[in-house]
Amino acid sequence: MQVKLLRNIPAVAPTTGAMFRVAIAGAIRKARKIKVPPPAVPGPEIRFEAPAPTREHAAAFVKTVFGDASRYRDGTIPPPMFCIHGMKVIAKSLDETPWDLTSALHVGAGLRINRHLNLRDGPLRISGRLIEASEDERRIILKQRMVFGNASNPEGWEAICTEWAPKKVKGGERKKDMKAPDLIPPDAREAARWKLAPDMGVRYAMVGGDFNPVHVSNGAAKAMGFKRSFLQGFGILAMVYEGLVSTVCVGDRERLKWMDIRFLKPLFLPSSARLFIRDGEFFIGPAPGGEIRAQGEFTLGD
Repeated sequence: MQVKLLRNIPAVAPTTGAMFRVAIAGAIRKARKIKVPPPAVPGPEIRFEAPAPTREHAAAFVKTVFGDASRYRDGTIPPPMFCIHGMKVIAKSLDETPWDLTSALHVGAGLRINRHLNLRDGPLRISGRLIEASEDERRIILKQRMVFGNASNPEGWEAICTEWAPKKVKGGERKKDMKAPDLIPPDAREAARWKLAPDMGVRYAMVGGDFNPVHVSNGAAKAMGFKRSFLQGFGILAMVYEGLVSTVCVGDRERLKWMDIRFLKPLFLPSSARLFIRDGEFFIGPAPGGEIRAQGEFTLGD
């Protein structure tokens, strides 16, 4: 499977490179004690065009996140693929910041589907900007808003992404959140379940572009204070999207209009995970009453 996924690397390589450049530049500024002011908010608008994904790439993406690729045979682009070029917006918005972002992680994202995009309609037109840049005693908080469209559908998708970079205190230890864990409501019902293989982080990186070492290497994850590698947040978002379309929407992708997800705890690899829903909420975890790994809300249309 990984050999077949390698053919998607050229499509995601620019995104991967952009994210690594931001992390490395921040680390160099910190090492050399180069001072730069906090970024302006809202930041300058970022605009660029990018090729629409190929049918093969779209199908590989959907299959990787346990979706039904046959739903996209008409050329519709899976909306969770916004992450590929969305991460370029994130990287460009953080080109010059005063912080070391080598430990930054995606902690939440919102996705609105105004109208589905089709790969037959030509290149994607992407715009976005930084809309929040702040810090407290525990973390650096960053947020971007972005829009994805094409010539015939200029505002097909809208997305908001949030990243945190934890701070260190004296002695080099990061401050930890000691609050009690959030639990899956006992009346939530199961909508999907997944078995995540040890290489799931690598497989998702090949189709989604997020090669952050904590997702593809146990050694890197342990060096950052985690017990082992864990799945990318955008990979979890894509799994939830496909799970909601399959179950709540009974396969009708047009019904799912909006979803927002917050990543609370790492989804370590390998593992099993289940998607639960209650009204317009969803939860990811082991069972009702178990600890929530991610949660959010969704809205359906007619």
